Amino acid sequence: MGKVGTYFHDSLNVTEVASIGTTFDVTKFHLHDLIPDQTFPNSAPNRFPGVTRKTLFANRIEGLHVQVTSIAASAAKLTCRITADAAGDFVLMPDTEATISTGITTTTSGCVAYSIGIPFFGIVNSDSKFYLWVKTDAGTVTLAQSCITWSE
Repeated sequence: MGKVGTYFHDSLNVTEVASIGTTFDVTKFHLHDLIPDQTFPNSAPNRFPGVTRKTLFANRIEGLHVQVTSIAASAAKLTCRITADAAGDFVLMPDTEATISTGITTTTSGCVAYSIGIPFFGIVNSDSKFYLWVKTDAGTVTLAQSCITWSE
């Protein structure tokens, strides 16, 4: 019997990346593996030569939550981009800007959240790794954590 309903998953990265400024930096990103717990039989039909079925992302990216700290020099907005490669060239989610919502008592930390809702199947790299890039409108921030949620 096939599955009934929607299943939600998440990928959380808590590696701090300091001194993120007003341009994307190829050395400053969060890496997300969006299917770490899914395995498909190697014998499953393979529509993409050279890509094993067990590593192909075939789901809907629902949302993105990004937490920043050490907000400095009037950084007020954060622009995020998701790519399928470490060079940042195979763009999956184009640049999307949001105002940083800062803490009530600690204004040097805050977050942005995005509702994405984009289905992906077979257009991404073969290992289902997604790279999150961020930049500010001014000043610098530390990327404290990011979470990508997806559904199947």
